[in-house]
Amino acid sequence: METPTPLARIRADAQSLTFTIRSNHQVPRQLFGQGVGAAAWETLAVERIAGKDFTLPRFDSAGRDRLFWRFRTSETEASQWVTELAETATRTSPLPWPKSIKGVQCVVDRADAVALGAKHVGMNLSIREVLLPAVGGPYGGPVEFMEVDGEKIPLAAGALARYDDEVRAFTQAGILVTVIFLNYFPRDAADGDLLIHPHCDKKGAANPLSAFNLSNPKSERLYRGLLQFLAKRWTEPEGRFGRVGGFIIGNEVQSHWHWYNLGKATPETLVREYADALRLAWLAVKSAHRDLRVYVSMDYYWTDRHEAPDRTMPGRQLIDGLNALAKAEGDFDWHVAHHPYPQGLFDPVFWDDEDAGLGFDTPIVTFKNLEVLLAYLNQPGQRVKNAARRVILSEQGFNCKGSGEQAEKVQAAAYAYAFEKVRHMPGVDAFILHRHQDHPAEGGLKLGLRDLEGRRRPMWSVCQKAETSEWAATIAPLLPLTGLKSWDDAKPTTKRIGERSGVGVESLYPGEVVWDGVKQLWTATPTNCLDWRQAKEKTSTGKRVPGLFQHPKAVGVAEASFPVTLPKATRLTLRFEVLNSAKEPAPRGITFGVRIDGKEIWSTTLTDCGKPTPHALDLTPYAGRAIALTFTTNANGKEAYCWATWLAPAILAGQ
Repeated sequence: METPTPLARIRADAQSLTFTIRSNHQVPRQLFGQGVGAAAWETLAVERIAGKDFTLPRFDSAGRDRLFWRFRTSETEASQWVTELAETATRTSPLPWPKSIKGVQCVVDRADAVALGAKHVGMNLSIREVLLPAVGGPYGGPVEFMEVDGEKIPLAAGALARYDDEVRAFTQAGILVTVIFLNYFPRDAADGDLLIHPHCDKKGAANPLSAFNLSNPKSERLYRGLLQFLAKRWTEPEGRFGRVGGFIIGNEVQSHWHWYNLGKATPETLVREYADALRLAWLAVKSAHRDLRVYVSMDYYWTDRHEAPDRTMPGRQLIDGLNALAKAEGDFDWHVAHHPYPQGLFDPVFWDDEDAGLGFDTPIVTFKNLEVLLAYLNQPGQRVKNAARRVILSEQGFNCKGSGEQAEKVQAAAYAYAFEKVRHMPGVDAFILHRHQDHPAEGGLKLGLRDLEGRRRPMWSVCQKAETSEWAATIAPLLPLTGLKSWDDAKPTTKRIGERSGVGVESLYPGEVVWDGVKQLWTATPTNCLDWRQAKEKTSTGKRVPGLFQHPKAVGVAEASFPVTLPKATRLTLRFEVLNSAKEPAPRGITFGVRIDGKEIWSTTLTDCGKPTPHALDLTPYAGRAIALTFTTNANGKEAYCWATWLAPAILAGQ
C-alpha cells in the first residue's frame, strides 16, 4: 500500500530541480531517483535551502538530465515527477492557435488544401525513419546530430529534410501541423531492436506499429531525445523549419493490438507503460516550448471494446487510468486526440448510430454524442490546473456509400452536420478530416474530399465554405438528408449529461445490472462452437441490442462458460431473449440451455426463426457465490441455419 508522499511539487530550471515539502511533513532524510528504463533507483545527495525546500543539480556527473526522472523519498510512496518547468523552455515566442477548426489529413495537393481554407493538418512521423542511423539499420546517407544527455546521436538528414519541407510549407500556407508520433517497425526486425517494444508481437500484430520502447536507458533516450529535438526545431523563432502545435503520442492507443502493439497486455499494463511515454513526451516538448501540447490518441470505443481485453480496452478506462496516475504522480496537462468516426465506417449517417447514447456509460463516442467526451473531461476529478483537457478531432471521415450523385450528397450532408455541431463546441480546437483523397488501400472506403482520380466531390465544396459567410446557404439544401428540422438542431445538447445513456441492457430491464454478458464476452470459455462472437439483433419489442452469437456444431453441445461472482442480494434475476437469427428455420430446431456449475436449470427448443422470446431465471439461491454460468446450444444433429443468439443476457439485482 502506497503512503502519502511528502513531495508537494518539483520545479525545474536550466540548472537545478527544486523540491518543495508539504507543510505537514518533515524534510525527508533521503531522496531516490530513477530514469525510465533504468534497472534500479539511485540514492541522491541534495542541498537544503530556505524553509523545507531543497535542490538537486539537474544534470548528474555523467550528463544525464534528471528532468526526465521520477523521485520518491521511500519505497512505499508513489513516485513524483517534475510538474513545473516553464523556466526550462528554450523557446518562448508565441505559437498562435488558428481561430479556425477546419483541417484535413493525408494531403496530396497542398495548393488544394489551401483552396479549401484548411488551417490544421495531421502529419504522420515515423521515428524509425529519422533514427535509422542510431539503431544500426542499413543507412549510408548524410547524418545530422542531436545531443541527449551529453551523447551525440546521429539522425537521418534526408528524412529530417523531408519532414522539414512538409512542416515549413504548411506553416508558410498558414496551416498548423500536429505531429502524429509513430513507431513503425519492419516485420523481420531482430529481437532486441532499440525502438521496438520488447513484448511487441512483430509477426502477429495487426499493423506494423509498436508501442514505444522505454525498457532500457538507451531506448528511452532515443524516444524523448527525438521529441525534444523536434520540438525545439519546429518552434524556432525564425521559423526556418516551420512550426508545429503539438504531438500525438501513438495512434488509437486503447486498440493497442492494432495500433500500439506491446503484445497481449492487461489494461493496467497498457496504462502504466503509456503513462510513462506520455509523461516523457510532455516533459520533452514543454521543456522546448511552453505552449506545445501532447495528446492521447483514441478511437470511438468508450465503455465497449471490439476485441479481447488483452488486445483492446475501453477508452473511458484508459482516460481514468491516465488521469489517476497523473494525479498521484504529479498532474500535467495532456490532452485528447479523438477519432469520432460513424459507428459503421461504411455508413456516413452517424446520426443513426445505435450505440452512441448521451451518458457516460455509452458504448461508443461518435459525432452523434460527442458531448459525452467533453462533459466527461470537464468533471472536477478529470480537470487539470482548474481547466478541462482540450480535444482535437484528429482523424475522422465520412464514407461515400455507393456511387452516384445521391451517395455523394449524403456524404456531404454528414460533413455539414458534423461540422455545424462541432463549431458550436468550444472545447474542440480542431476538426481534421480524413482524408483529402480516396486511397485504394483503405479496404473499399471512399472517405476523400476527392475520388481516386482527384475529382472533387460535393463534400469538397461544403468543406471549403465552412466558416465562411456562404456556409449557411451551402448547407441549406442538405438539411432534408439529415433528418433535422433546422440546422439549429445540430447544435450540441445543453442538457446535463449523467452516467446513464439509455443504451445497452440498462435501458431494457428494471433493476441494477450486476453482470452484462455482452461486455463479459471475452471472459467466457467457448467449446464446440462453430462461431462465438458479439452480434446485434432486434428484441421482441423491436429494439436492436447487442447479444451473443453461439453457432453449435452438428454433433455435441456448444458451451460458453463464464466465471461470475454474484453479489449478496435479496433477489437476482438472469434475463435474456433467445433467437434463431437465420433467414430459415433450423432443420431440427435449436435447443438453448443454461447451466449453473454444470447443472442445467433451464432449456427450450426454438423451431422458428426471427422470433425472439424473452426469459427470466431466478438466481437468488446463488447470491453471494462464485459460479460457473454456462450458455449451451444444440443443433440436434443438423447445423444448418442454427444461428443461435442470446440477446442482452444480464443479471439484475432487485428484479
